[in-house]
Amino acid sequence: MTTETFMPGDAAGPAPTGLELVYGVLFRPTATFAALGSEAPLAAGAGAMLTVAAVLAFAMGPQAPHKVAITMLIALGWLFLTWLLMTGALFIVGRLMVGRGEIQGLLGGTALAFLPFILVGPMASFSGMGHWGKLFGACLFVGAVLWWLRLLAAAARGNMGLTSGQGVMAIVGMELLLAAIPMTYTTLWFLSLLMVIG
Repeated sequence: MTTETFMPGDAAGPAPTGLELVYGVLFRPTATFAALGSEAPLAAGAGAMLTVAAVLAFAMGPQAPHKVAITMLIALGWLFLTWLLMTGALFIVGRLMVGRGEIQGLLGGTALAFLPFILVGPMASFSGMGHWGKLFGACLFVGAVLWWLRLLAAAARGNMGLTSGQGVMAIVGMELLLAAIPMTYTTLWFLSLLMVIG
């Protein structure tokens, strides 16, 4: 009796592109990221992040035309930094778990995982409709975050060949690593200061 090990890119059929890729990422993430394997397109991920940054800029920023561009740059900078830190942590945790995976494919996959945050537009419009609107907007935000985490786990599984349980553990490990970085930095800064003073 043999056991078949899932490897990235083992899914049957060609990798999806265009609108099929967007639909697959949002509504069939496990199969889509499995089909992409380590070949998740970085250009499509960059397009997804630009779209989310534009939605954030128009939804959250002031409605003056010259200020929307500044808000979009700030949103894009925040997304870019979050994307790099999160992908780096997820890559480290995943490689420690299974010893395989490609950083470029994971970068493309995690960028595509930001697509649910296009719901920020409806969230912002509902927030001006009183208490019930704010409550509904908050529910949309929680839903977008959960959806995003689901897509991140699917991207890690497709790129690194993780099981479902390993995908969840990789996300938990990523969050713990990202939480530890500021504490590590603060501790090192404090120890350096102590060495300088004393």
